[in-house]
Amino acid sequence: MKTTTVLWLVLVALVAAAVAVFAASNAQSVQIHFMGWQPEPSLALLVIGAFLAGGVVVGAISLPGRIRLGLRVRTLERQLAAMPSPPQQPQLDAATADHAAPQDARSGSAARGADAAGQGARPAPGAPPALPAPTHAGPIAPANPADPRDRSSGATPPHPPARP
Repeated sequence: MKTTTVLWLVLVALVAAAVAVFAASNAQSVQIHFMGWQPEPSLALLVIGAFLAGGVVVGAISLPGRIRLGLRVRTLERQLAAMPSPPQQPQLDAATADHAAPQDARSGSAARGADAAGQGARPAPGAPPALPAPTHAGPIAPANPADPRDRSSGATPPHPPARP
């Protein structure tokens, strides 16, 4: 079970125990006047009944939202299952990884995820090789200036169409 579910169950159990202790310590009868009806139940039954009625009201109020969220999750899971999976990168073994690693422009050695101190850390087996450091000092030009997702051009992307 999830931790949040367990915490909610513990909280509900504590509140229910507090209501039960309160009801047991107030077992005397009380008179109720309701539309000409005058029963005399014990205060314990009245408190427990009010507690249960409150739970039913809260459950009824939250039910439409929970149903709506469940339907939304189911729809999104179907959409996710229908999406094509991303292409897999070819796995390189240790012998080919040394030959396929790009050359670092500054040192001429194969780049293997070197840290700032220059101590080379070998990547995990099957990990893609590290990219070489950029050799230019200017800003990177956008690949497609008309692409609204490209934020480097400084242009404001067009507003999305309004939903029906």
